Formats: sequence, C-alpha cells, structure tokens
Amino acid sequence: MTNIFSKNKDNYTKIIDSLHNYAHIGLFGEQIQAHRIPDFSTTFYYGVINEDVDVTKTLTGDGTANATNRHLEISSASSGTATIQSKKYIQYRAGNTAYCIFTASFSGTGTSKAGAFDSNDGFYIKVVNNVASYGYLKNGVETSFNSQENFKGNINPDSIDWTKLNVFKIMYGYLGSANASLWIKLDQWYVLDYIQTENKLTGTHVDNPILPICFYVENGATIKTASYVGGILNTLGIHLDRPTHFPSNVLVNGVGAEDGEMTLSGTNVATMAIFRSKSTYNTYQNKIKSKLLDINFHVDTPSGSSLGTVIFQVIKNGTFSGTPSYTDLHTTNSVIEYDSTAGTGASVNCTDGTTLFTFHVAYSGANKGGTVSKSALSADRFGAYLYADDTISIIAKDLGGNDVTVRFSITWEELF
Repeated sequence: MTNIFSKNKDNYTKIIDSLHNYAHIGLFGEQIQAHRIPDFSTTFYYGVINEDVDVTKTLTGDGTANATNRHLEISSASSGTATIQSKKYIQYRAGNTAYCIFTASFSGTGTSKAGAFDSNDGFYIKVVNNVASYGYLKNGVETSFNSQENFKGNINPDSIDWTKLNVFKIMYGYLGSANASLWIKLDQWYVLDYIQTENKLTGTHVDNPILPICFYVENGATIKTASYVGGILNTLGIHLDRPTHFPSNVLVNGVGAEDGEMTLSGTNVATMAIFRSKSTYNTYQNKIKSKLLDINFHVDTPSGSSLGTVIFQVIKNGTFSGTPSYTDLHTTNSVIEYDSTAGTGASVNCTDGTTLFTFHVAYSGANKGGTVSKSALSADRFGAYLYADDTISIIAKDLGGNDVTVRFSITWEELF
C-alpha cells in the first residue's frame, strides 16, 4: 500500500510556516471558518452546458466538450484542443484569499490543465501522461512549474490516481506575490504543493488576479469534472467590492439629454439605449464586472384623453440591425460605452437576445402618466451584469400606437 503522507516529514512544518494556512486561517491571516463567499458555481448534473450564461467553449481539431451522465467531459483524441472556461470571474479583493474548488480526473497521454486561469494569467494543475505538476501563468508564459516528484505538500503525490475523480482546491492571494497553494481532499484537505513567490520576485506573479475557472486538454487528453466554485475567503462574511456607480440618464439620445426622453412612433419598436462593456480597459484585457443596480421607466402624459400601455424590455446580448456607434462613458474611469445614435431616430434596432426584464407602464391623458422602477439587487441571479463585449439594450413599444414620450434612467456598479 502506498504511503499517502509526504516523503519529507519536515514539509508539513514548512507549509505551515510558509502558508500560515491552519484549518481556519487564510493566506493573509483572515479567520474563514464561516465565511466562504462564492462568486459563482456550476454543476453539470442536468447534462447541459449553458454557453449563454455559464461557460465559453473553444474547440480545435478533434477536440470535444459534452455534458453527459451528470458531469462535463472535454477531450482530444489525438490532434486537437478543447477549452471550457467560466464566463464569470473570481472577483479578487486585495488582502483576501481567493479560491477555486473543482472536481477533476485526468486521463490520456496528452496535456490536461485545470484551475483558475485564462490565456494570460492564472494558477493550475497540469497532468501529462499521468504525471502532475503545479505552477502559474504570467502574460501567457508558464512559470515555476513543480513536477509532482518535487511537490512540497503533506501528502505523497505518488499515492494519488489522477485518472479518478478527485476534489482539488487552489488558493491564492494577490498583493503581488503571496504564495499560491494546491490542495486535494482525501477525507480531509491535504496540501499537494505551493509556489514560493514571497521574497522571491521583482514583479508580480500574475498580471491580473481576476480569473475564471478553466479546463483545457490537448493531443490525446481527457478531463472530467462534476462541478466547480470560485470566490474569496472573507473575515466578515461581506463582499469587499470596490464599485464605482454610474447613472445613465445623461446618455440617452446621444446628446447628453438630462431629461432622457424619446418619443415613440405608432407601434414601432424603438431602441432607447445600447450599452456595451469594452473588450479592453486602459489597454489591458477587460475583466471588470458591471452589475445592474436599478432601472426606472416613465411615460409622460399624452395629449387629449388617450389611454394606453407601453412595454419596456431590457435585453442582454441582442442582435442589431446595423452597427452601433459606441462612445466611451468615461475614457479612463469606466469600462462602459454607449451607442451615441440610440434614441435619435437613426438608432440601430435591437432584436433577439436574452430578455432580462419586461415592464408594462399604463398611462391616461387624465393623469400625469405612469412610472415603474425595478431594483435589480439580484443581478447575478437574473444575469443582469456585463463582462467584456456583453451588451445591454433598452427597447420600448406603445401597444396602442400612440405617439407618447418615454423616459428611463439606470444605475449600475463596476466591480474593479
């Protein structure tokens, strides 16, 4: 029987000294026993890969990715690649411990990778022909990868069957250089390895610690996973976001109209506004999450004694009849840009997409119009958030065909 404990009896003491990671202490000393805060989690027990909400799938050559039998399997028979990457990111907060926990099995003769990473940065376990290594990626370059024979943990990696489905955890702190650790759960959590970066580097270990959870295979490898979760460990049990709040009523009509108005024509569907999260921010890849907080709609009193109803809809990632003309909300302080033609009569119309919210506002010429407001504090649940290249469109239509004036305002936060 293979000894599961570390081949070096002194390693456990080294781990405690280096990571300060007792059962309930994070990388920066935070008490974490009751406060693990997930930013997102995904399971595959219904056999569905939701590419609109959950993941981005990229395949080349003979690469495949399928969710069947209550798990996700990505594979390449001999000469291809397959990548599944979460659309949501671990929203790192400075001075807190970030984590990703996932199940994975690794088989085949090619290369498999699993962890918190994208094409530029991250931390992950890599398995090639049943031999594991652990390290990090910076600016697309693999750095400090330790082979399992050099793992510094308190469990013997030779005792692990990588082809079996196991639970792994990666914990990393940023602040530029905090050690990142790799764990496995076998009745209890054991440290497999950690990357010694403290007092070692002249620059940061990764460029950007806001990371997705990702699985990658190439050239004859297969990974199976049942679920994953990512977030932070926090002392107080509260989110420590650093948001910037922006109202949008100054954007309507593309001319900075403070009143944010638009007049509908008959029963035509009108696009009042289009917002997009930029693909880059200050020349870097944009990983900032913009989240809807609240939205308000109003119908002015029409002339005469008209009665009617206006339908308003908020649509994510719609299809456009033309090409929007985007303008920065603020060149350096915001990741959001808007279509400067929306609401002017020359607007690009939005169709299809995912309808997040639908509102009906009734009006009468005998009173002062109608108003509806929506607080979207459960933005994550409804998908009312934007990552890079995502769009939100606001459309309106008068069901009775009256030419009425409508207005809206919207507030969101950008989580840097």
